Amino acid sequence: MHVRLSPQWPAIAPPPALAADKREEAVDLVEDAAETISYFSADSAFEPMWSLAEQAKAIVIIPQSLRAGFVFGGSGGDAVMIARNKDATWSQPTFFAVGSVSFGFQAGAEMSEIVL
Repeated sequence: MHVRLSPQWPAIAPPPALAADKREEAVDLVEDAAETISYFSADSAFEPMWSLAEQAKAIVIIPQSLRAGFVFGGSGGDAVMIARNKDATWSQPTFFAVGSVSFGFQAGAEMSEIVL
C-alpha cells in the first residue's frame, strides 16, 4: 500500500478542522478556569490563598475534576497552568490533563474545582 501525502499538508501538521477544534477546547478551558478563579476570589474563605498567590511561581487551575470509585477508582480533569515570568507578569496558559487511579475501600463520586 502506498500512501501519498499532499505537499500542502505536511505529516506533522494537524488538518485545519482538528486545529480549530483544539483551539475551541482551549478557549473553553480558559473560560472555565477564569470562572473558577472568579468563584474562589469572591469567597472570603480563600483570602489566605490569594496572599500566597502574590509570591507564587505558578498557578494551576482545574475547573472540573471528577473522581469516582467502587473498590477501584480514578480521578482526572483538564488543567490550565500560568507561570510567573521574570518581569513578574503571568505567562500564556499551558494546558495538560491530570489523573490518578486508586484501589481500596472506597465508594462514591465527586466533582470539584481545584486551584493549586
